[in-house]
Amino acid sequence: MNSRWRTKASAHLLAETGAKTVEEGIIRIVDRVKRTAFAQGHTKGTLSPPYDPAPLAISLGANDVRPARLAYDGHVLVEGEKVIVEYAEAAKSEKRKRFTIAHEVGHLVIWNVSQDRRRLPARRSPTGSEIEELCNKLAAEILAPRREVQRLWSTSLKAGPFSKADFVLKLAGQFDISLNFASMRFKEVCVHRSGAALLNIPEKRFEWCHGIASQFRLLKGLIASLPSLQSAGANSYSVDAARGTRTIPFEWRLLSGGRYLVITLL
Repeated sequence: MNSRWRTKASAHLLAETGAKTVEEGIIRIVDRVKRTAFAQGHTKGTLSPPYDPAPLAISLGANDVRPARLAYDGHVLVEGEKVIVEYAEAAKSEKRKRFTIAHEVGHLVIWNVSQDRRRLPARRSPTGSEIEELCNKLAAEILAPRREVQRLWSTSLKAGPFSKADFVLKLAGQFDISLNFASMRFKEVCVHRSGAALLNIPEKRFEWCHGIASQFRLLKGLIASLPSLQSAGANSYSVDAARGTRTIPFEWRLLSGGRYLVITLL
């Protein structure tokens, strides 16, 4: 097992799929589960986007996927001989609900490859233990498969110059995922040395931000300049580096409510 992953769950995943890396194991196991669900008659949302994680839970042995009054995102519950996936009925959006269910499907995948059903802690945030991280990776692969994202990226590159910010918007629409999730998937799959943020001009803050160097400097500059610029464009800013300064190009796209999607490219 590669040193990046250290849990027994990761080792079981590699053994089950015959993959050399956990990342490849995730691709293989998710593809297998989707095809199993399709073969069982779950034809909608299993082989083409937008993907529905609920049928995958059923194909992995869950008896039901249901909303519940929870103070956290979701969990897998064992009731006697039944396995239940529950998600918070007060989920902020349909996209959030789908990611929560996909995360819990990740736990069911781990149960199946390890043949070990254990009591699962309630998930209150997308971060935590390596198991939680592994389930988040499985959820990402369920909702926005790596190879499909790569294919969409390659097609865009072959078509000629295009806006990276617009590509992230396209990614969000193609797979019906949040802009935040699409931005992280873009960074993870397409351009590793990139950053992404959602800037709220009226409130003068980032709603979320991933992998952007000198965030405060960029935020200050964007607040001063964006309202007077067009709805989309490109620019650059300077940051301190070990040997002086470096210039980081970025692109933006105006969204509703005075919010801007910003993509930096290192």
